[in-house]
Amino acid sequence: MVLITDTIKQIFVLGRFTILEVVRERFALILLLLVVVMSVLSLLAGSLSMGEERRIMVDSGLALSNLVSRVLAILLTVAILCSELRRDSVQVLLLRSPPRWAYVLGRFLGIWCAVGIAMLMMISVTVVAIELLGESVPRAFWSCVWLNIVEIAVVVAIVLFFSVQLPKIIAGMSSAVIVFAGSFVDDFQNLANRAAQNGEVLYSYVGNLIYFGLPDLMALSLRHQVATAVDVSAQQVVDATLYGLSYAVTALVASMWIFSSRKSI
Repeated sequence: MVLITDTIKQIFVLGRFTILEVVRERFALILLLLVVVMSVLSLLAGSLSMGEERRIMVDSGLALSNLVSRVLAILLTVAILCSELRRDSVQVLLLRSPPRWAYVLGRFLGIWCAVGIAMLMMISVTVVAIELLGESVPRAFWSCVWLNIVEIAVVVAIVLFFSVQLPKIIAGMSSAVIVFAGSFVDDFQNLANRAAQNGEVLYSYVGNLIYFGLPDLMALSLRHQVATAVDVSAQQVVDATLYGLSYAVTALVASMWIFSSRKSI
């Protein structure tokens, strides 16, 4: 029982330490500042569109925050984890405190929280601008924000999966490809169905394999519904949350298992 309690404490200490590392990463702060400036400019552009101010502000604000959150999640995870593994400083850390799986979990929680906080900071710019215009934030806006936070967990888990077993550049590129392809999952399914109709069994099998293997990031996006004031059911949010967290947990557990099974770090 004491061992479990100590491990949990070590995980949260690692998470807090990771957040502090993120703050020290200058490129993250520069990117965040750039996004805030871009958000302000896009919101100003929206204010010039008569009758479409809120829609444009909501759509552009959510799109920018989502895009930058993905980029931050990839860059920060690769920068922190791969750099530490390359410097071998992780060996000293593991000798003094947590088991390997707890190290990966602590890093995951820290990066997830750090990127989530950065995303909320960007979202706050959109909310303030909408309120200053005398408009109200759409009812499903915060459901969309929540699913963006879930998506961050998915992206961080994917990057961790590659980072614990591949060099820095390859891990970053592989993660970026998977995350980018995750926005077009439905297209792979359509191609697989079309191949099956044409009797191309191999192409259909490959298409379905890609479809079920990739993260369906569009299932976690409510941006268009929120921007156009379309009602979003609670069941849709719950289903998307369960899917996203299930995918993130699967990738995270695989990362912890791979890292724990490595003979050398």
